[in-house]
Amino acid sequence: MLIYEGVQTQSRISEQLCLSRQTLNSAFKLLVKKDLIRLEPLETDQRTKRAILTSAGQELAERIAGDMHYIEGQAWGKLEKNEQEMLAKLTQKYACVLKEILSAVKN
Repeated sequence: MLIYEGVQTQSRISEQLCLSRQTLNSAFKLLVKKDLIRLEPLETDQRTKRAILTSAGQELAERIAGDMHYIEGQAWGKLEKNEQEMLAKLTQKYACVLKEILSAVKN
């Protein structure tokens, strides 16, 4: 889904998923074998490859995104209005705290 959302390099994807490059490389090989992605070198750095969804990969990603959107909408609809507001506020606060901690760890 990250590739679908525009994240393309193995480095960026491994960062966002907190996976080792070796683990991600194994996953990429499987996705290439299943014809869901193809890997192409960046124009600016031939050593770095970007992952691009094939048409089959694009269709799968769109189907999964649609399914997840529907499921999340169903779950959200089962919450009371005040619960929705509380969840949104807490999720935003949690994301900010995570960002602060990650920033401190990187420095």
